[in-house]
Amino acid sequence: MASLRGQIFGGIGKLKMAAVITSVEKVGAIAWRYNFTGTSPYKIVLRGKIRVEGWTQDWYIHEELRATDDAPPLEIIDSTQDLEDVASILWPGNGMLQWRGLGSSRISFYKVQKWDGVDTWNDVAPIVVEDNRGYFKYAVGQLDDVVEAQSFRVMGLDSRFNEGQVIDSNLYGRKYPEMPSVAVTYNETTKKFTIAEA
Repeated sequence: MASLRGQIFGGIGKLKMAAVITSVEKVGAIAWRYNFTGTSPYKIVLRGKIRVEGWTQDWYIHEELRATDDAPPLEIIDSTQDLEDVASILWPGNGMLQWRGLGSSRISFYKVQKWDGVDTWNDVAPIVVEDNRGYFKYAVGQLDDVVEAQSFRVMGLDSRFNEGQVIDSNLYGRKYPEMPSVAVTYNETTKKFTIAEA
């Protein structure tokens, strides 16, 4: 891994969906239940890709490939909304880790991990196989809209999963700002407008 570059594509945009997710609950090690309101049938979208079409219930249980403490970034699109408005397609809210492989016969796999902010690196991705393509990328989950960096690392593994070289990367999630609420007043005497936060 000669280099690792963290990059954010787009930002975390304001969702434009007509369906409203009312609650998200972890119901198992790899399962999350989403409750929502809207007009069925629904489309369930995950990371910009349609997972389910024609869903008629007001709940959905999604299972990830591995245990996670972060709810996956599902979007529920109801029948009143155009799919072109899907926020994850217009403004993807995930980070992209990119790195160049070593091309070494000693590296067989790569492991992607996220720092929990306290004392542990947690696996966030399935193992990435070193297949000599030379260039790898992984879309991490939805990033929080925070000022502090969210730390990730990619670790090279040999054929027996012994850990090798590690390269760290910090990603920042940034939301598009909300439209401000403003009040406009006009003073007849001074002939001036005043714009202030409402």
